Amino acid sequence: MKRVKAPGVAASLPLTGAGCIRHWILAVVLLAGGCSHREPVVTHGLSLLEVLPTISRGGDVYGAGSRHPLSLTREVVDGRAYWNASYTEQAGQEKKHVLRTVRIGPDGEESVLSSEPLDRLVFGSLWSGRLESYLRLSGRDPASVSRVDFNPSGAKGVVWFGNAEVEVTDDLLWDLSLPAFRKLAATADRIVIRDGGHDCCGAKIDEQPVLAELTDPSEISAFNAMLEFSVPENLCFCACCGHPGVDWWKDGKRIVLSSVHHGIGFRWSDFPCDVQFSPASARALAEWFEARGLGRHWKSEE
Repeated sequence: MKRVKAPGVAASLPLTGAGCIRHWILAVVLLAGGCSHREPVVTHGLSLLEVLPTISRGGDVYGAGSRHPLSLTREVVDGRAYWNASYTEQAGQEKKHVLRTVRIGPDGEESVLSSEPLDRLVFGSLWSGRLESYLRLSGRDPASVSRVDFNPSGAKGVVWFGNAEVEVTDDLLWDLSLPAFRKLAATADRIVIRDGGHDCCGAKIDEQPVLAELTDPSEISAFNAMLEFSVPENLCFCACCGHPGVDWWKDGKRIVLSSVHHGIGFRWSDFPCDVQFSPASARALAEWFEARGLGRHWKSEE
């Protein structure tokens, strides 16, 4: 807790004398005012990571029902956390664009505060996933987030931890995610290559056939050494789920789930977007798959 010194108080207070008690009471009151910014204690309510899926979701195959968050603000009342959420939505069978503000209660109950039609849908949902990545990669406590603004332009998201503001940009996420991937891959004790892709489109990744499995430390290290990435200048995502899937495991737990795209791209959910293999990396990996009779899987897609 930050301690705030009341200007001029300590220097003017007598340590003894008739006015001592009165003056020291005044000092306590003034000093206590400097602590009024303390975060209220939350005893009940949804965490940020529990609220995000509620206001950031896809709709049906035509987009109806999809929600795209714009901002989130936490309010604590008597130890109970409420979230005021603004988002755009495609509502109804006509898929009309609507701007809504709702209040989400401690148990997930929603009450609509306002609703108005929009001429077009504003997309901010990419930043919900990036915010989750930032919290994972930075080690910041989601419970300390008091407000989030999702920038629909894609330039940045802004997160408040109490009164401290952090701009979460793509550059920041690259700086965090690239070393994080290297670290996770280096600690893995198993690599599994699946006859499938990323965990999207309802894919049941744990039911997909295993094409190859590496457990020898030297083989894992050699495979990791082949991976060289180049960061795209503009954010881009392949529309397919990718093939094959490549996962890194540690002590029986999957620590990285990824997919290869068309033999040139690579997707990990904590990267801001798909990265590309360097030409030398793509050649080395293609040869590695071919040498193991898996060449047809390297550039396949699903």
